Amino acid sequence: MKIGVQMRQKVGLLAMLLGVALVTAAQDKPAQAGADALPLLALPRPGAAVDTSRFPAIYATALPQLLPATQWEQAYATYERLLTPTLRRTQVGLGYVRPDGVRVWTVQPSARPHAQLDTALRVADPRRLLGQWHGVAHRLVVHRDSFRVADQRFYRSARAIDIPAGVDAEFTDKKFKLLAQQPGQVAGPQAMQRNYELVNQRYLLLHGLLKSGGGIMQTGIDAQGHLMVHYCAVEERRLPGQYLTYETTIRQMIFEPVRP
Repeated sequence: MKIGVQMRQKVGLLAMLLGVALVTAAQDKPAQAGADALPLLALPRPGAAVDTSRFPAIYATALPQLLPATQWEQAYATYERLLTPTLRRTQVGLGYVRPDGVRVWTVQPSARPHAQLDTALRVADPRRLLGQWHGVAHRLVVHRDSFRVADQRFYRSARAIDIPAGVDAEFTDKKFKLLAQQPGQVAGPQAMQRNYELVNQRYLLLHGLLKSGGGIMQTGIDAQGHLMVHYCAVEERRLPGQYLTYETTIRQMIFEPVRP
């Protein structure tokens, strides 16, 4: 069976602002069914994390179906139609081969993660974004799908790790501002402000003068009025004849509107 996804890489401003790289340590074999075989993460500094237990690891996230295995890539490809030429130009990849023969392809930030923000949360009216938003959850969520050649099966795992840094956001009609503050930080919060464009009701394109050099996040609003923001890094690891692993690390930020 042919399973192949092209992934590309770019280091984003958001990761630098929040001080946690969305980098995972590759493993030499795919996840096994029923086992927590997720890699180590570049974890945030110790601190009192916000309780995000009310949001499961797969909250607001759509994943390709696993059975039959031949449908995985077809399900993944359904999101390609939502990517505009401008979004595609922002994707720049990095590929290399490890000493053990594992072929790695990675991208950050990614517009093509296999773990996608649910399209049911699309923002049909951009005016719904306007105003101030207070963060109620901030975490890394790692989704891994591994295809093992020997038994022609996919194995899936997911894990969420809370991040202590608090986040708030603000939208005007042209600007997006993100503020992050570590626990115990005496100085004011760090801030990132960029021009933004809402593309196809789900992608936030953050940019300066050139959109082709911009960063990509997925965004949506759930039925309870939470603003969801997903900043994704992806990695594909392949050992020919043995396994193929797709891993998406999402920096997931969940906000509630600040009422006047």
